[in-house]
Amino acid sequence: MLTLVACEDNPNAQGCAHTLADWEVVLEPTCAAEGTRLRKCTTCFATVVVEPIERLAHTDLDQNCLCDGCGQKTHSFVDSVCEFCGTKPSDIYVFEDVDGSTDISTGDYIYLGEYPSTLVTDTGLQKSLLSQTKGYPSLENFKGWTDYGYYVSQKQKTFMWYVDATLSLDGQVKKYRGVYFIEYRPVYTACGTSAETTHQDDNGYTLKTLYWFEYTPIKWKVLESQNGTAMLLSEQIIDSQTFNYTIEPRQIDGTWYYTSNYAQSSIRKWLNKDFYNLAFSLEESLILQTVTVDNSARSTNPYDNPTYFNNGKNPYAAKNTQDKVFMLSRSQATNPSYGFGAMQEADPARLKTGTDYAKAQGLYVYMGDNKAYYGTSHWWLRSAHHDYSSCVALVNSEETKNGGYLAGIADKYYYTHNTNIGVVPAIVIGV
Repeated sequence: MLTLVACEDNPNAQGCAHTLADWEVVLEPTCAAEGTRLRKCTTCFATVVVEPIERLAHTDLDQNCLCDGCGQKTHSFVDSVCEFCGTKPSDIYVFEDVDGSTDISTGDYIYLGEYPSTLVTDTGLQKSLLSQTKGYPSLENFKGWTDYGYYVSQKQKTFMWYVDATLSLDGQVKKYRGVYFIEYRPVYTACGTSAETTHQDDNGYTLKTLYWFEYTPIKWKVLESQNGTAMLLSEQIIDSQTFNYTIEPRQIDGTWYYTSNYAQSSIRKWLNKDFYNLAFSLEESLILQTVTVDNSARSTNPYDNPTYFNNGKNPYAAKNTQDKVFMLSRSQATNPSYGFGAMQEADPARLKTGTDYAKAQGLYVYMGDNKAYYGTSHWWLRSAHHDYSSCVALVNSEETKNGGYLAGIADKYYYTHNTNIGVVPAIVIGV
């Protein structure tokens, strides 16, 4: 639920205690998009509360494997085969065999879903994409663009927008995302905005310039395959987002939570709503499994030592969650059966680079002298710090005291309101 500060927009609302009217639906939900409802004050008529209405369920009453509402492909899987058309999960994803065994195993790759990724540099294509929009957005007129809703100085502020467009090229319909911003996104949500507090300009993205990014298939590395399922980790950093928009405890439904609590984090919501809905078609989403995500104190310790931190106790560990998309825990990111090294060991398997789109969001990118991890970036784990309520584990690289480098270690933490840390989603699919 989003509570709006109506007093800033409506002089009559200043000092009003607000008596709420009944909910008013302003946008009906469909199976393809959420709806919106709001509540106004019966005294000052200000809009006080706005919240989304969940999407409607997809239906296929005539059993032709097309949704009755949106027309997307859908299936009714029974024992991994659609009972109506015979489609199997392997018909939905693309498999890249690495070890030559033909079976899906650790180290193989799967392509599934798509996400904004590659920067468009062709000027002719840029002009064609711009022609698909209503022009550049502004504070006075968004012109069909969507506000990212990012934070500056600990408050949501309108300064960065996106819009999606499609073009038919060489007989193929391709999708693109436009990004435009008039102020820089700061590295912390508590910071003000300037060229000194962002990585966007370091990455080559500057103010009041329209950038287009092509949606490309997401490449996933197989970490584990068993019992007809495969656990996958994105091969690249796909975005740059905060773990939580604040470092202060938050009250949710009457209960206070620390910002390192993964179960109540904004990144978990973003992964299972924003990313999930954008990256996967209806057909693709059907093979994603809902799994129990272990957020216990054990999961916040390295795989080979369950009591490494604070004798295995972690007062900030979260409750387990049921998710379709998640981030790795520290235990998982140091699991040798997944192909990872020990927590404090330099590990090329943990080194990741960000997409162009992630860099445009403000991702930190190492551009120093060390070739071992030039061009790589930090990425979030979901594990809470055992001693600091506003810090969360991540994979990073750092210089040692003797002038060397440890690339891809997993023993450090950052504040939850960092905006420059990469997101590397993980999923489990039926195969």
